Amino acid sequence: MQIGKQIQRASTYELPLKGEKMAQKRRSILIVDDCHEDRQTFRRYLHQSSNYIYSVIESEFGEEALELCSILQPDCVVIDYSLPDIDGLEFIEKLRNISNKADIAVVMVTGCGNEAIAVEAMKKGATDYLSKEKLTAENLQTTLQHALEKVELLWKLKATQEQLKFQAYILSQVTDAVMVTEVKPIDESKARIVYVNAAFTYMTGYSVEEVLGKTPSILNGLKTDTKVQEQISQAIANYQPVKVELIYYRKDGSEFWSEINVTPILDELGKCTNLIFVQRDISDRKLAEAERQLLLTQEKACRAEAETSNRTKDQFLAIISHELRSPLNAILGWTKLIQGGKLDELATVRALAIIERNAKLQNELIQDLLDLSRLTEGKLRLDNSPVDLTQIINAAIDVVRPLADAKSIAIESALEFTVGEVLGDASRLQQVMWNLLTNAIKFTPEQGQIAIWLERVESYAQITVSDTGIGINPDFLPYVFEQFHQADTQYTARHKGLGLGLAIVRSLVEMHNGTVTAASDGEGHGATFTVRLPLNINTTSRANSRG
Repeated sequence: MQIGKQIQRASTYELPLKGEKMAQKRRSILIVDDCHEDRQTFRRYLHQSSNYIYSVIESEFGEEALELCSILQPDCVVIDYSLPDIDGLEFIEKLRNISNKADIAVVMVTGCGNEAIAVEAMKKGATDYLSKEKLTAENLQTTLQHALEKVELLWKLKATQEQLKFQAYILSQVTDAVMVTEVKPIDESKARIVYVNAAFTYMTGYSVEEVLGKTPSILNGLKTDTKVQEQISQAIANYQPVKVELIYYRKDGSEFWSEINVTPILDELGKCTNLIFVQRDISDRKLAEAERQLLLTQEKACRAEAETSNRTKDQFLAIISHELRSPLNAILGWTKLIQGGKLDELATVRALAIIERNAKLQNELIQDLLDLSRLTEGKLRLDNSPVDLTQIINAAIDVVRPLADAKSIAIESALEFTVGEVLGDASRLQQVMWNLLTNAIKFTPEQGQIAIWLERVESYAQITVSDTGIGINPDFLPYVFEQFHQADTQYTARHKGLGLGLAIVRSLVEMHNGTVTAASDGEGHGATFTVRLPLNINTTSRANSRG
């Protein structure tokens, strides 16, 4: 194996640096195949691409290719399964064990089209696979493009996660209490708290779970000045920052003086999205001011201390305001690119998909938060009427079937049409079924199965949703219906969410005087959710008498 010769050959193809490739849509491809004719076919197909300029390096041996990966760092490796020294699966395993090589896309190529080999390759870290029997220029170029885009997206995601982790660390070290709310005056019931830092919980004695979804009025008491609260509301209505001092109350009922800076967060269109409250416990300062009452006036003392703290606080709030707008940057950025007409057809389709995905996800999270807020406050009302559960279940299956088809998940149902009706809110019961089914699809790998049964058990209609998914750890099973809870697994880490779906299911079922339970034999053994709803005895009896 002549590594030096391969590097020299690679240099003749002018391999660009990482930054240059990103800007000029250049990509370097390492083809590993002991068949010279096949390598030439790959090279010819790649050079026909209109989307990328490919620099091609060739190798006949797996070990040689590993050394080339360490030295040249290609963007993608196209490797045949059968090699003279090691097979493609062993190559992938060794490549993933090399530090800093997780960002190299790998496409496995097999001459026999063995699906088992392809599945094993994907498990070991391959990005995609191809069959030589079905190889065309089009599917080779498409597969490589998707593989490269996937790796680039994973790299960006990792960078974003590291940035968010760093920001969370910075907030955890801040000694001032930070609270973020929705955009409503703080004396209105809808101004919900969406974030507090560790300093806030230390200052007030409340845990994070106890304040999220509540209003800032949770800190109010007998001595909290309503005029100062009106001042805050007026400033917020004009999207103006305001700084006030209030007496607040801790969880144990003790009072403390708090200095509060309220700053609206504005997006690029000038619309206020959230409010940041930065609070500092100034009880000691207030006590000192009272002791100095005979020598200095309270007004001078307050002005002196305010001037010394304004600069650093304003800078801090400016940074936080910018960073909290970042989740919307993807949507706004791609929208501007589309409006500018600078994207080709393929890039436009991808941009719209990104925008749609972000918008749908944000809408789902917000809707879940609103539903849970109404449930928690007892403000959700049911529009009850006799409901045929077979129609509810079939409608929910129709809604989620595209999600299941995308993962090749089979949905089977066995519904007893003579079960009878229940008294309930049809839309909310369909929401229960939709949440259970989407949860099953979300945590069931590709080629899995989901089964739904409807049967009568005594005076109840019983719905069972079972899947062949990742299962539930026995230690986590008691908390599966708790809000903001998700099991700590590698699979759930790839499927982020607020953990509200099952909490909403339990609340809605209980509002219908029913019960919901979860069962699992452990991780890797799937899960079963069972909903029991009381039958509407009157309509059920009449239906049975007619039958």
